[in-house]
Amino acid sequence: MGKWVGVIAGVLALAVASTALAASRALPQDGVVFEDEKASVSLVVVKRDGAVKTVKNIQFDDLRTRCEAGGRRIDLTLSGKAEPDADGEFTKLYRDGRSKVFVEGKVKREGRRVVGDITGSFVRTSAGKCRVPDVSFRTNR
Repeated sequence: MGKWVGVIAGVLALAVASTALAASRALPQDGVVFEDEKASVSLVVVKRDGAVKTVKNIQFDDLRTRCEAGGRRIDLTLSGKAEPDADGEFTKLYRDGRSKVFVEGKVKREGRRVVGDITGSFVRTSAGKCRVPDVSFRTNR
């Protein structure tokens, strides 16, 4: 009897796990940075049971910065997740030992669009401390 209880519990656990995975949906998106025509943005919106849960893997490519040694373009990848509130709005301060990037935004159109801003941010590169200008972005799916 005990053996069958264990087997049934294992089957139920697999069924619950597969249902949870099936209910999650990742929506990868690409977009533009308004104040910098050469830069681009990409990110992933994760929905679970029809509701937006997280915004993750935010990446800016070819983003203009102002550095101590002059201007340069960088690729900026932000690790971690931002969790939107019930209205789809989120704020997230990404920090590591060398950089600080503040991103705020809003998830729209049931997770198919994200609009946002980078404000008050800097990164350290081989060119020294670089300030990331305040810019706005938008993605589409």
